[in-house]
Amino acid sequence: MPAIDVTRLKSQANQLAQHFNQPAVLLRELKDLFEFYSNRTQQPKKSGLREPVIPAYNVAKPVLKRLLRELKKYADGDPAQALELADTLWAEPKLEFRLLAAGLLGQIRVKEPQPVIERINKWGQENEEDMLLDTITNQGLANLRAQAPESHMQLVESWLNNPELSAQKLGLRAILPLLEEPRFDNLPTLFRLLTPVVGKDVAELRPYILDAIQLSIHRSAKETAFFLRQNLDKPNPKTTRWLMRRCLDLFPAEIQVNLRTAMKE
Repeated sequence: MPAIDVTRLKSQANQLAQHFNQPAVLLRELKDLFEFYSNRTQQPKKSGLREPVIPAYNVAKPVLKRLLRELKKYADGDPAQALELADTLWAEPKLEFRLLAAGLLGQIRVKEPQPVIERINKWGQENEEDMLLDTITNQGLANLRAQAPESHMQLVESWLNNPELSAQKLGLRAILPLLEEPRFDNLPTLFRLLTPVVGKDVAELRPYILDAIQLSIHRSAKETAFFLRQNLDKPNPKTTRWLMRRCLDLFPAEIQVNLRTAMKE
């Protein structure tokens, strides 16, 4: 992969974005750009996320950020065309195209959120990538969270109440940006939505729940501890105990003592 020359990248992204109304042309130019900036020698990093199951160019993040910035200039003036372009990008079975599609979707300002929600639902069902899951629920829902918070919360609730694991994963990841938003103060609602998922004790969902609980501890250790103690009394407390063991050290000392006592009882 060549070193990134910021001036050159900006010019390349600007020229590519000029094909905004020609998705097929833009797609062809984008493939060439990704080939130019691809890193074929990059080794996958060890992390808690599963390794990608679809091919990737291993393009550096600044490339995608610059492309998204240039495309947004056109998306603001033509939401319908932006939706069409997002569909075109998502149809390409490579990681960078889909990351760009999800990022673009979150930049589209639509009067009615349904077109965005329909795509998020469809893409979430098709997706098997943890990295894409985060991009879909964070960047892809950015405008919906900001412009229609009630619709966003209803969407999260519908996912968490959906029997499909793919939908529940969407809901659990969509909670994270809320917990990271300093102005968000509706923790009781999030805990209410989490309760049924915690009670199902699905091993595959545990890491996703854990991420949400860890963030909620940083927001309010006292409320999170109360939520966990409540769920110890539910018919199936296995996941709750698993969460408490892995989060215990994040709580203040006095709360740790209370939680340990609750687990023993």
